[in-house]
Amino acid sequence: MQLSRSSFTRRNLLRLSGASTVAAVGMSACAPRQVPVTSTAPVELAGAETAWRQLLDGNARFVEGRATYPHQTADGRQSLVAKRHPFACVIACADSRVGPEAVSGGALGDLFVIRSAGEVLDDAVVGSVEYAVEHLRVLLVVVVGHAGCGEVKAVIDVVAGRGQVADGVSYPMRGIETAVRAVPQKTDPQQFFNARVSEQARRSAAQLIERSTILREATEQRRLAVRVAEYELSTGRLREISL
Repeated sequence: MQLSRSSFTRRNLLRLSGASTVAAVGMSACAPRQVPVTSTAPVELAGAETAWRQLLDGNARFVEGRATYPHQTADGRQSLVAKRHPFACVIACADSRVGPEAVSGGALGDLFVIRSAGEVLDDAVVGSVEYAVEHLRVLLVVVVGHAGCGEVKAVIDVVAGRGQVADGVSYPMRGIETAVRAVPQKTDPQQFFNARVSEQARRSAAQLIERSTILREATEQRRLAVRVAEYELSTGRLREISL
């Protein structure tokens, strides 16, 4: 028997996840939210603003060369086997120069990270964010674009007639094309490029809410905040950009 698309949605999949998932996640999802600000001093997470500040503080440690990345010892890894309490979900580009766990100066277990070329959304990406919100009770989702994004540059070249789209990468490139075409022409080529990178990150964040009833309800009920940030390759700094 075949299931229709309407009868088997991501919401149903989340609700019908097996006993093993419940055993691994259920207790931590119902417990008071705690996250490690340092490797030894967990505090109760008061809200999405606290999570955002924690992300920026960790990035400051990374920029200044003070990041210590706890939980990477054998004992630290063992402490995460039975439970984890990520304080945020991050959607970032798959670019090898952009590692959310590293640039946030955080520990193993701090972030629920999803990566795709140019932060392009598909059902797997959206469903993964829904899982983080529904089961891991994260209060903050951050979409991170980055300077010098090669995926955006490739789409710009195709739109300008300077390149072609290979079959294997057509889906992510189509996901970026709308953002590339939407930005008004600017005199400075670098500013024009940067504006397109920012627009792609903004559009991905907005599409999360448009495509997912679960995420839309969570934001409407003030159980979730969605932010957009950009990572500067040369400095290592994260900065918020308006949604």
